Amino acid sequence: MNRHFYFIAIFFTALAFITGLTNNLLFMWLRGQAVTIPFFSRWLVASYSIGLIAAMLQLKYFHHKKYWASFSAGTLYTLAFLWYCLTILTIVINQRLSDMYNASYLTILIACLLYALSLLLSDARKKRWLSVAGVWSLLVVIILLTIFTCLNRTHIGYVKFRLSKASQLVSASSNLVFIFFAINYIFEYRAASTLRSVAISQKFLMR
Repeated sequence: MNRHFYFIAIFFTALAFITGLTNNLLFMWLRGQAVTIPFFSRWLVASYSIGLIAAMLQLKYFHHKKYWASFSAGTLYTLAFLWYCLTILTIVINQRLSDMYNASYLTILIACLLYALSLLLSDARKKRWLSVAGVWSLLVVIILLTIFTCLNRTHIGYVKFRLSKASQLVSASSNLVFIFFAINYIFEYRAASTLRSVAISQKFLMR
């Protein structure tokens, strides 16, 4: 991996953090009114596309480092994320809840759980900021799974409202994972720059 890759990865990962957090805040503040905003569906397509690009770059990184467990779990997560994105877009376009929402949401949570465990239990844990990302993701997904279970068991409106608010806040905090990935890329970028400088110096001395 060269510095060009890490620069692009840092850019799209940071962009994914911004767009992901913006989406969470829009849904949190505007609730159902978000779908009535002009061009909102186009914004979602753009932001989800950025998220998918960031995920693909992460997979390329895992593949290069031979972190096969994280690569496999990341692939599963990316597919689950794609399904979830398509479900949300269907809801926004049709302006009614899709029957597939709960299934797609639960799938992405389970995929995220596996992804987090792969970062903590595989060779990827050797990278400090990947371990931090794994710990944070695991915390977030456990809380979201607990809230999801409670939401589907309670019939009290007030409790459902409070749980939904909590879920939105936790989902917003999940975007911090992008920051941890970006920091990991920054360290890799610096290491690649150091290696390049050493190689240039050696080449100069050999002349």
